[in-house]
Amino acid sequence: MIATTQLSNELQKLHDDVWQLTKYEANSRTRHWEYPWVMYQVKTYLKENKIKSFNKLSIIDMGGANSCLQFYYAKKGVDYTNVDLSENIFDISLAKKMDVNINYIVSPFEKVKVDKLFDLVMCVSTMEHTKKENHKKILEKIAQVLKSSGRAIFTLDWFFDYKIGESCLWGHNPNCKKLIDTARSLGLRLIVGDKKYLSGYKEFIEKDIKKDAFVLKVCNKGVWLTSLAIVLEKK
Repeated sequence: MIATTQLSNELQKLHDDVWQLTKYEANSRTRHWEYPWVMYQVKTYLKENKIKSFNKLSIIDMGGANSCLQFYYAKKGVDYTNVDLSENIFDISLAKKMDVNINYIVSPFEKVKVDKLFDLVMCVSTMEHTKKENHKKILEKIAQVLKSSGRAIFTLDWFFDYKIGESCLWGHNPNCKKLIDTARSLGLRLIVGDKKYLSGYKEFIEKDIKKDAFVLKVCNKGVWLTSLAIVLEKK
């Protein structure tokens, strides 16, 4: 689960930055809790790997579209690559206005061609919009483009009262256990993620999660959702 008591103080420290980011994505309220969690994981990676400068960091974003994270990190000097399905998804003018360099690639992520390895893969609320039969290929590509000890940071929407694999207007409910098991077979190990908050595990009980108002948000049309989250590391 994204918002845990252990992280709450750290997330609060990032509130101002997140507010500046989410003003560009006001229609996506999940970003208000997803972004600080992702930013915390990036900060943790930098600290644990003793990387002292953002310009020493490289990130590839799966389905980043016009996500504000790309502008935030590119502004700090991160080598940022954004991969999405159509050039119509990108608003390149925003990068120009913000005077940042972002490498845009139009491609399905599982077919993307890059000539270097990356420290981090971002996957913020993307997997639930991809075809389930493509998940293994996507994870294979993630393992391929990551440096040794590089990490993949995932957030995944979970729609209450829908079963695993069932779809609504905003995507389908993911099977986190299946994703993690597949990732493990490809040399990616789970380093962040509690089975209690990960779909597919017997410990995952939806009604218990729904009581956790700290992370629960309501979406329009009466669909309630939260975000599940995992971090994978390349061995």
